Amino acid sequence: MDPKHILLAEDEQYVRLSLSAILKKAGYEVTTVEDGREALEKIIAARHSFRPVDLLLTDIRMPVISGVELIDELERLNIVIPILVITGYGDKELIIHLMRKGCADYIDKPFDPEELLERLPPIFEKTEKSRKASPAVQLIQEKEELSRQLESYIAHFDGLRKQMDSAVGAYRNLIRIREDSCKVLVAYTHQPLSELGGDFMDIRNTPRGCDILLADVAGHDMGASYHSIMIKAFFDENCRTGNDGQAFFRLLNRQLLENGRNERMVTAIFLRLDLINRKGEVVSAGHPPMMKLSKKIQVPEPFMAVGDVLGIHEEVRFEGRSFDFVSGDRFLLHTDGLINVCRPAGVGSRKARSQAGAWEREKAVEREKAGTWEREKAGEREKAGAWEREKAGEREKAGAWEREKAGEREKAGAWEREKREKAGTWEREKLGADGLDCLIKKHSRLPLREMVTQIGDAVTEFCSNKFNDDMLLLGVEIPE
Repeated sequence: MDPKHILLAEDEQYVRLSLSAILKKAGYEVTTVEDGREALEKIIAARHSFRPVDLLLTDIRMPVISGVELIDELERLNIVIPILVITGYGDKELIIHLMRKGCADYIDKPFDPEELLERLPPIFEKTEKSRKASPAVQLIQEKEELSRQLESYIAHFDGLRKQMDSAVGAYRNLIRIREDSCKVLVAYTHQPLSELGGDFMDIRNTPRGCDILLADVAGHDMGASYHSIMIKAFFDENCRTGNDGQAFFRLLNRQLLENGRNERMVTAIFLRLDLINRKGEVVSAGHPPMMKLSKKIQVPEPFMAVGDVLGIHEEVRFEGRSFDFVSGDRFLLHTDGLINVCRPAGVGSRKARSQAGAWEREKAVEREKAGTWEREKAGEREKAGAWEREKAGEREKAGAWEREKAGEREKAGAWEREKREKAGTWEREKLGADGLDCLIKKHSRLPLREMVTQIGDAVTEFCSNKFNDDMLLLGVEIPE
């Protein structure tokens, strides 16, 4: 018998690779994708092959199209396939919605791999029985299973809600900085994707200046927030011991690997500023580069520091990069959620195409007037006779042709706009590092707090307030 074919849809690379390895080791055939659109394409293609998909294992929060949108699209296309959903911790309303959509089961993050493997055989057995059962019996079984799962979930929900409320409060306090107590000027903007997240930042004064840490833990659940708390504890201790960024990251990596079932991938950046000697050092653990904005040049300069991500490999390497600074220099640190925001492709060019269509119509009217003028001139030159009238007629036809072409261009522009609007989440344009550079340049002459606020507002406007990850931007300025 051929092994069961599982399609795994998960946007976080580390989670995707880990789950794929676990499932393959358990004897399953696994196909992996990183977003809902690719998953839909794979499912449709597999239906016409000799290896159809036996089960869809999907995350909910994914770029391009989400897990919920994927399930809705499968329902619209009348594609029936067992679905096991990976959900956020304690999301009762979403669970009810998904079970009504016909999902076979769900599992909350974080989960034990053994728990996931135990969920799979009953789903396959139920699918086989459903194929043999009559429609009436199948409907009764589905309703009974739905009622059982909902009752079980609701029974535990109150306790989960209390735990979440406590965790949410702790996480909010975790990412707050007392700006007035820092030796440097500080401003930041934070937009979490959900109540719980993995973004972390902190600034601690040292005898010679300050240490700054910004980290991004994979995930947006209680497990991610737990790791943020652990990172804070390690950073607090590091400020006492005075270790540099490289030593700090090696210690943190060891703890992440020893954390067992709650392992998470972490990227981070460590910035040490010596305000006495006006020297700094930045160390990166697979994190987006820090941006330096010189007071004199006002052009953002990325500081690339090579380093491994944390929580995956035992042997890790980090290289510190040193630099000089003066009063008024600024440093911007951010998580990748800031540059990964997306908007529907072509949004910025709709106005330009509309103006182009109006210009074409205006030119057609001008050509029509020119044709009338030519006919009048032809009448004045009666001696030229039929030749002049013929030429005027040709010009009139040319004017009508131009008006027709302008109309076609206007229809084409309307068609393009309609196509892009219908495409919605299928075609997206990412802000990217270049887009962030443009925003920094645009607002670089503003005071620090206003600059950071304006950049955050511009990013929010770019993606129409629809984020696909936590967004954190921290700005630091050297005082006089």
